[in-house]
This record gives sequence, structure tokens and C-alpha cells, in this order.
Amino acid sequence: YRVSDRGSNDEKRTTLSIQALRPIAFVNKDGSIDLDAVRSIIDNEKGTLIGWYSFRGNSPLRPSMKEVFIHTKLKSELFKAEDDLTPIFMMLTSSTAVNFSTHSFDCRIVRSCNGPSENLFRPLELQIKNLSHSTGAEYDTFSA
Repeated sequence: YRVSDRGSNDEKRTTLSIQALRPIAFVNKDGSIDLDAVRSIIDNEKGTLIGWYSFRGNSPLRPSMKEVFIHTKLKSELFKAEDDLTPIFMMLTSSTAVNFSTHSFDCRIVRSCNGPSENLFRPLELQIKNLSHSTGAEYDTFSA
């Protein structure tokens, strides 16, 4: 996002390095959110909660109504309104070719807007670094 000061074009950039994802079930069968489970994980971990993710196979990378509800609830309950950092939401999906010769994994990271349009999401730039060494430079780092 951009922050300007009287005509200045200074850009403020936040970089997040996601080293691991921790799967936890925090949505109950009735659709309610178990905030105590989320808070206990936050209290026991040394890191900081920056957002959440959802994995849906063969699905478009756009938030469902349920995911918008979950995100809004987490944002209002676990993130302070005065903080500059709003939680991120990462959507993950996979698909295969008809003959299963190609498997594809895709992801998209979004952040909710503040203010009257807080249920709208804006995409964030994502750079993925592969863990293994490769002879092909195209597999080192790429943007999604």
C-alpha cells in the first residue's frame, strides 16, 4: 500500500516471510468460530498471527461468503482496529489434468480493506522461493 506526505511519493512496503503454515481447525460444524482455540495457539507460539488460509481443491481463488464471514470475525476479534496491519487470507487450490499427467498448485493472498468497504479484498504481491536447488533458473523464485 502507499502512504504519501504532501505530494511525496514515498512508498511504505511491508514484507512478510511465511516459513510455515500451522493447520488448526477453528470453525465449528455449526459455522461458529472457536476463538479460544485460536487464542490458545497464539499464546503458545513464539510467532505472530498474521492471517489464515483455506485449502480447497479444484476451486477458484476468490473468497467464498463463508470465508468472508470468517475473515471479518477474526479481524474484529483478534486484530486491533488501530493497527496498521490487517490480517491476510491465503487461498490455496490444486487441480490435475484429465489424464493426471500434470498437477497444479495455485495460491493467492489477499488483505481486507479498512473502512466502509472492509468486506472487499485486495490482492497482495506474492513471491515464492522454492526450497530445492535446480538447474533451471525459472524454478528458483517466481511471482504469483
